[in-house]
Amino acid sequence: MRQRSLAGRCPLRLRRTTIPDPAAETTATDLLRRNFDALALELNQAWCDDISYIRTWEGCPYRATVIDLASQRVVGWAMAAHMRTTLVSDALQMAVEARRPPPGLLFHSDRGSQVHRERLHSAAG
Repeated sequence: MRQRSLAGRCPLRLRRTTIPDPAAETTATDLLRRNFDALALELNQAWCDDISYIRTWEGCPYRATVIDLASQRVVGWAMAAHMRTTLVSDALQMAVEARRPPPGLLFHSDRGSQVHRERLHSAAG
């Protein structure tokens, strides 16, 4: 490698995007029972979220998406330089404003620090 002026590339440091909240395990109930079958759900019946980061030359902004499990489409999203709760709540707010779901919508999340599984009793609030 030295003769050809080649150098090894160090593996990229992995970023942990989900930090489990120990309290979520005991207080949260999986109302979907891990059933993510799109054919078994109706539109605006159950949404889930995902947080990931996008590698750019200027850094790694975080992206939160809200996905309708029935249509498997992104219904809301937000980007920020942090992974605070507001990142997910901004994406959820965009989804609620765009879709106007009926009361009783299920919002499923992993056990991350940003948001917990919860049942939205009112789409507006």
